[in-house]
Amino acid sequence: MAPEPSRELVVAMLHHCFPEQGTAAEALTLLDSYAGNSTPTGRARVQLAMLKRCHGNLTRLGQLARTDFRDVLNEAEYPETMAAPQATSSEQMAAIRRRDREQYEAWLAGCGSDEQPATFHG
Repeated sequence: MAPEPSRELVVAMLHHCFPEQGTAAEALTLLDSYAGNSTPTGRARVQLAMLKRCHGNLTRLGQLARTDFRDVLNEAEYPETMAAPQATSSEQMAAIRRRDREQYEAWLAGCGSDEQPATFHG
């Protein structure tokens, strides 16, 4: 089970994605420029998704901070689901959703080591 999104988790993942102190400080400023979601948990969830999708690239992180939060979350948490054809069976979709959850939890547990987006296994 994935840990609850929190500021502490965001900062921990930030330092794994951006280990150099100066770059980490700049990345934190970009993360904090995200103005959406008024709840701390919701904001942390989007910031974690931004970290996952930026792949350690500050320019990409800045772009994600200005992207609709739903797109950021979908790309980070449900990459295979979003790529699945509409005709995918319910059994296949259940397996896809399970894999999506597993890849996200593995990214969190591995401190951001999952750099490759998932692909559809239909």
